[in-house]
Amino acid sequence: SDALASSFRDPKMARVLTSIPQSLPFERRVLLFTSLLDADKARTQDEERSFRAAMMRMQRDDMDSDEEWEFTGRERVEIRRDRLYEDSMDQLNGLGRKLRRRVQVTFVNKHGAQEAGIDGGGVFKEFLDDLIKDAFDPQGDSKHEPLFIESPVQTLQ
Repeated sequence: SDALASSFRDPKMARVLTSIPQSLPFERRVLLFTSLLDADKARTQDEERSFRAAMMRMQRDDMDSDEEWEFTGRERVEIRRDRLYEDSMDQLNGLGRKLRRRVQVTFVNKHGAQEAGIDGGGVFKEFLDDLIKDAFDPQGDSKHEPLFIESPVQTLQ
């Protein structure tokens, strides 16, 4: 699998794969894509490596208060429930390439207090479910324009 990812780094192979991907059998392209995803995930979501790097920075007294959370290898976002769509767009777009890392979601209720909960995946799933429901609501609401608008002719072709 690592051989597949490293073969994509070869300039000639990369040119072939981007210009005429159909030259490789589909199964081989799937293996290559999976290999590239696994390599990227290992590089960006390795929490153990992030923890070791943070411990080394702490030993050197080279860590500021903004980096305290970095040791987990996750990005933190704080989302107000009553402004879910806007906060999500602002904070997630602001992450840029860091969005490939794991995202730790903390909800803030309508009174401004953080909701209790540990994001082991369930809070993030709830966040995505609510965000998708809000973003793809054809009716929209007063807070933002809908992403999709129903057309007068609703037919399936």
